[in-house]
Amino acid sequence: MDDPKHREAELHTLYLSNTVWGELKRRAVMEGSDASKLTDYVLGAFLKYRPAIKLPPRRPRGKTVEKLKRRNLHLRKGTWEHVAMDAQEKNYSISVLTEFLLRNYLKLEISPDLRPRSPATRLSAGGSIQIPSGLWPHFQEYDPALLNLERDADLLLQRTLQFGDWHAASWLFMTYGKQRIRAFLRQRGERWLSPVTFNYWRRLLGIKKWQASPFPTAKGELWKR
Repeated sequence: MDDPKHREAELHTLYLSNTVWGELKRRAVMEGSDASKLTDYVLGAFLKYRPAIKLPPRRPRGKTVEKLKRRNLHLRKGTWEHVAMDAQEKNYSISVLTEFLLRNYLKLEISPDLRPRSPATRLSAGGSIQIPSGLWPHFQEYDPALLNLERDADLLLQRTLQFGDWHAASWLFMTYGKQRIRAFLRQRGERWLSPVTFNYWRRLLGIKKWQASPFPTAKGELWKR
C-alpha cells in the first residue's frame, strides 16, 4: 500500500559502521519501525534541539576504528536538506554527524574517530545554548540564553532529569551522553533529585553504587531500593 509519508522520502547513501547499522536494525525491529524512519527521527531531533557538538570534518577510511559501508536510507527531503545545510555550515560530513547521533541514541560507545573535541571547545564564544522550550518554566530564575553547557552542566542535568519529558530527556542524552548523566546520578543524584525521580533514573541506567545523601529518606517515600 502506498504510504504518503514514504512518497516524500528520498533515497540517500551514508557511510555507517557495522556496529551502528546492526544495532539500528535490531532497534527498528523491536519498535516495529525500520532503519530509515529511526534515522530520520534522530536527525529530526537534532535539528529541533541543536545540541552544541564539535565533530571532526571527516573520517579517513584507512584510519577509522571500524570499517564503514554504504547504507541506503529513505529520509524526508526536509530533514536531509536542513541536515546538509547544518553540516556544511559546521564543516563536517553528514555521515559523521549521523553516525555520532545514532551512537548516542542507541547508547553505543563513541569511537575515537568521532569523539567531539575537548569539552571546552563545544560551546560558542558566548557560551549560550538552546534548551527545549518545554524546560523554560523550570529555569525561571535564570536567563536560558545565558546558560552554559559546561559551567551549568549540573543545573541542566538536575532540572531536565527532574522535570523534563521524553523530548527533553532525548536532548539531554544527545548533549551530554549516557556516561556524563550516569556520573551525575552517582555523585549528586540522591541529593539533588526527588527520591522517586532518582530511583527511576538509577534503575533505568543500571546504577548500583552512588554517593548517599546525608539526610534520611522517609519510609514509603520512594520505590523499594
